[in-house]
Amino acid sequence: MANDSSGRASELRWLQAFLKRFYYAPLLAFWRAIEARALGDGPLQSPSLDIGAHDGAFAATWLGDRPPIDVGVDIEPVTTADSRRAYRRLVAGDAQALPFDAGSFQTIVCNSVIEHVDDETRVVHEFSRLLKPGGVLLLTTPSIFFHDLLDGVIRARGRGDEAAAQRYMSATDERIIHLHYRPIEEWIALLGDAGLTTVEHSYYLPPAAAAFWDRWDTRLDTRVLNRPLYSWIGSRKLRRVVPPGFWYKLFMPFLTAPYERALREQQDPGTTGASLYLRAVRR
Repeated sequence: MANDSSGRASELRWLQAFLKRFYYAPLLAFWRAIEARALGDGPLQSPSLDIGAHDGAFAATWLGDRPPIDVGVDIEPVTTADSRRAYRRLVAGDAQALPFDAGSFQTIVCNSVIEHVDDETRVVHEFSRLLKPGGVLLLTTPSIFFHDLLDGVIRARGRGDEAAAQRYMSATDERIIHLHYRPIEEWIALLGDAGLTTVEHSYYLPPAAAAFWDRWDTRLDTRVLNRPLYSWIGSRKLRRVVPPGFWYKLFMPFLTAPYERALREQQDPGTTGASLYLRAVRR
């Protein structure tokens, strides 16, 4: 029993950490916790690069007590306490043409970024150009199952309304700025053409978890006085009245069961998911 308790606490640490950071956006915390677990907590060999660093919020939380990543790059980097914790250096740059010399890095992390970029093929070739031989790429991106697993799509199709399902897909892509999706076989081929060998791949955010995320994320994105609800929860004015700890205590029990179910379902090798993780090595 003690071992079961210890194992459960170990798995919940991702959700706890991300909900403490993103208390105002609990469904973002839910997604990021599952994503962080997929990426793992192993050491990152230096020199290391994080593409799509932005304000460092994900990386700082994901790293935990590990050393910072050597360089964070983003088209619009934001210097914050998180970015100072996450990166030794934060620079501006476009993932399609990065401002670094060939063979500069041993590890590249690109977490849920490549789907937002116009030309993902150019980005993949940048991965290859920047990695040293034997260097490792950690890549996550939504899978081709993303649309089909959305709660709004499932509900529309349950009514026999495919037109509504297609509109929901388009509206979701516009809301979260997703530009493209590829099957896993295409990603492996694309990486291979660029000189990268995929050594590990898996789906995460399985069907029930993806539907749960969509159902509740869209509700928290509801606008109140022309602002999303989550922005009110995270506002400075409300923080003076309702501390972040209140929201953490409110949302943690709500998220725990779906999170643990997602982790169990991901153990089944036949389970698909809304997102995809790949680890590749530079030849």
